[in-house]
Amino acid sequence: MNNFHTEKEMRPVDADLIRKQVIVDVVRARLRQVTELGFDAEHDDDHTDGELALAAICHALPATHKHLRIGGDGQPIALALWPFPLSELKEMEEETALVEAAATLIAEIERRYRAKERVEKERTNG
Repeated sequence: MNNFHTEKEMRPVDADLIRKQVIVDVVRARLRQVTELGFDAEHDDDHTDGELALAAICHALPATHKHLRIGGDGQPIALALWPFPLSELKEMEEETALVEAAATLIAEIERRYRAKERVEKERTNG
């Protein structure tokens, strides 16, 4: 008898490990955005026109769709939607881009929570 598990036995373990690794990767990416790139609360709070959500969409686009053109002769969709200087739009592997998209969505959610909290504070104090 070998020490290997059957495929059926391994699936739940592998799925749990993969889910945990995804969460770890996204949290690490968000921490990198804050600590290495300076994309902290103060920075993110300046982006109130959906820029973070648009950036996340651009990162999440499959590679096969990033260069699709809007209106046939228009700009590639990723370039048309990208809300920041084009020099900040970096090519990356698809899984890395999805992790970056998730981290950027977290930044947008955090920003919205802070904005909502400020409104609530103003309402109760003002």
